[in-house]
Amino acid sequence: MKKRSLLKSLEIRGRYGVDVTEQLAVNLASFLAAQRLNKVCVAMDPRPSSGSLYSCFIESAVSRGVDVYCLGIVPTPMLVKYAETIGVALCVMVTASHNPVQDNGFKVFSLNSIAKQAWLQHKCSKQGLIKGRRFERSNHSRSLYLEALPKQSYNLRRSCLVDAARGVWHYVPEVFDALNINATFVHEKNPNLINEHAAILKPNAFRSMPNADQYDLCICVDGDADRLQLYKHGIHLDGDDLLYTLFRSDPQSMVGTVLTNEALVSLMADEGHHLYRASVGDHHVYQLMNAHNIEVGGEPCGHLIHSNWLSSSDPVFLLSQLLKLESIQALPNKLDSMMLNLDGSLNVSELTELCAAFAVRQVVRKSNTENKVRVYLEGCQSEISACQSALRSHLQTLEPSHA
Repeated sequence: MKKRSLLKSLEIRGRYGVDVTEQLAVNLASFLAAQRLNKVCVAMDPRPSSGSLYSCFIESAVSRGVDVYCLGIVPTPMLVKYAETIGVALCVMVTASHNPVQDNGFKVFSLNSIAKQAWLQHKCSKQGLIKGRRFERSNHSRSLYLEALPKQSYNLRRSCLVDAARGVWHYVPEVFDALNINATFVHEKNPNLINEHAAILKPNAFRSMPNADQYDLCICVDGDADRLQLYKHGIHLDGDDLLYTLFRSDPQSMVGTVLTNEALVSLMADEGHHLYRASVGDHHVYQLMNAHNIEVGGEPCGHLIHSNWLSSSDPVFLLSQLLKLESIQALPNKLDSMMLNLDGSLNVSELTELCAAFAVRQVVRKSNTENKVRVYLEGCQSEISACQSALRSHLQTLEPSHA
């Protein structure tokens, strides 16, 4: 496996104006400058608050002697690929990923890990005597990315229905030409509604669209375009299905997460390969890939990593690989599953103990990005429903705010 340099090392998300502010952008630039990194690439998604956060971060970084390469509105994977290509060891994406428009945040990719505690304890430094420089690199980043993208060996131009979550994919139409795709967007470009009713968050969304089956393929990504899921001929294909498709084309051990469907684990084991389970988060997936010298890994949500391309998920690259295959297949015998998003103040141990009474595989955890406790249930539908009912009854015995 080819070792990649940049790994997502810090992620901050929250309500804009409350948890995420222009002062936070200034503080983040100060903190990163204090790590003696004198160059940074920065980009943003199109949500209304991103421009101000982007500008404040750039101005703060430049004032502290950092050279800043400004890419404007581009997908997160394009930012990371550009930084790696030009040899910059740090990049920052202003985005709240799949969160609603009221939220915002920062994704930081760096050569070395960043201790979250060090970031939390950092006190903003004064501006330096030596200023950095600002370079506008939007067009350059796009051209370098397209040059690096594998050239397509097929001549068939596909007609695709695309739900871009009203996000960054609306701003980079050239990627569809590179993929030999005629793209029809489900929604008009509207940054004020980023991620609202996005198909990536509502798996059955394409089923309700009367014309969806007229297209060769339906594609959905999130606001900053680092998650991919598909819909084809009435079947929703999530990250597990796409991992299965890649496994069928090139059987090898892979990395999933604790949320990966057990059907994929069993199928791979039957064929003599192993699926390693990482904690939730694409950075955890990549770290385990690195540890076991594995090329492909991903999450059910659609973060899928090919280490020979990037250390993080890139839907454009993944599509370039999938469209070369004879077919994109659903994972057979997939177990039923359900994800419940509960109040973040609930006791994880109590919920875990309650779920253990049922014949389900369960993962109960605190969300890393939202004030939620996530409860994942997998098994037969009757046991999942029974467990869900027990959870509902448990919540009704608590304070009204938890119900």
